[in-house]
Amino acid sequence: MSENLGYLFYKQYYWRNNSIAIPSLQRIMNGSKDCKINLAINSKLVNSELQNFDHILSCLVQNKSFELTTIYPGLLVGSGYIHEAGFENEFKIGFHFDYTTGIPVIPGSSIKGMLRSVFPGKAKSNNDERKKYIKGLITEILKNTPANIDIESLENQIFDGIKQDGKRIPVYQRDIFFEAFPFESLNNDQKFLSDDYITHHADPLKDPNPVKFLKILPDVKFRFQFKLTDYDEKITSVVKEELFKKIILDLGVGAKTNVGYGYFVDRD
Repeated sequence: MSENLGYLFYKQYYWRNNSIAIPSLQRIMNGSKDCKINLAINSKLVNSELQNFDHILSCLVQNKSFELTTIYPGLLVGSGYIHEAGFENEFKIGFHFDYTTGIPVIPGSSIKGMLRSVFPGKAKSNNDERKKYIKGLITEILKNTPANIDIESLENQIFDGIKQDGKRIPVYQRDIFFEAFPFESLNNDQKFLSDDYITHHADPLKDPNPVKFLKILPDVKFRFQFKLTDYDEKITSVVKEELFKKIILDLGVGAKTNVGYGYFVDRD
């Protein structure tokens, strides 16, 4: 991968006069009719080889990390971003790339939000089941979890930076969730991206509407990285790391996990 894929996907995807890259979305929004899809960029995206940006994307301050591998059908991140412009053969769903390297990453905020969604909360339903799930995972990790563990207090410490006594934890001492990035592809020629389709059937008597999108292939290794602190003498940073790993393996990350995307296996 010698080019910034994020730049290709969002800046050079539409073209004019066969060679001049233009600010595509702005021109399209202004009603320009001389824009069309650059099919060569489609090919570049899906045939890119995964380069090693470990020296850039491995955070120097992280103290915990683990590696998981995508499984079929792959991983989709950034689907909420706008990309569709109404042209044939275009990728119609957005995708998330690291701004500097152009490599697809899972934002730390997305990882943090997914993990927190599992914990109980005032506005959430099934809180008893959520507590039971978290306690079960911690029991599995520790082998002998104390029965009186306070899941709400643990949640506040991890996600809000609030101690058990209600005091605020300084920002630099809180748990930090960094972006996860692909660092190795087990596919032929280090391929790690592909196109895929979601087909809408708005009416059984009308033709379906296939929606083309970019995804990360199965068999791509991701590194998840965190800076974690101890909750108490039993629920240490090591226990938190293992807890996060088990939740991600159970529930997946990213978009469309309800139809199988975003799931991982531990191949270490």
